[in-house]
Amino acid sequence: MWKSQNLANYSYTYEFEAFHPLANQLLRLEVRQDTVRSVVVLATGASIVPTFFPTIDALFDQALRAAQNGSLTRIAFDPVRGYPTVLGYAAVPDALSAEQASDLQPLP
Repeated sequence: MWKSQNLANYSYTYEFEAFHPLANQLLRLEVRQDTVRSVVVLATGASIVPTFFPTIDALFDQALRAAQNGSLTRIAFDPVRGYPTVLGYAAVPDALSAEQASDLQPLP
C-alpha cells in the first residue's frame, strides 16, 4: 500500500524511545526526495540537524531487519496510507526500543 503511493516528499511526526536527549519528544520530520531534510522539536520549535532520523522507507527497512533477527516485538500500520505507525523492539540497554510515526502529510 505504501509503495503504491510513490511519495518522495512528505512530512510526518516521529517519536522514539532510547537513551538519547531527543527521545520521547514529538519531532516533525520533512522528507524531500526520500531524504530527511529537516527536523523540528514540536514542543519548542527548535530545529535539529537531520543526521539519523528515518524516512518511512527506513522504518520499513528497520522493521524487516528486526523481524529477521527476532527483535521486533510489535508493529502497527496506518490504515489509509499503510506506513508503520508503531514499531517495538526487544529491550537492549541504551538501544532503540520503540518508534512511532503519525500525521503523515504529502508535500508538493
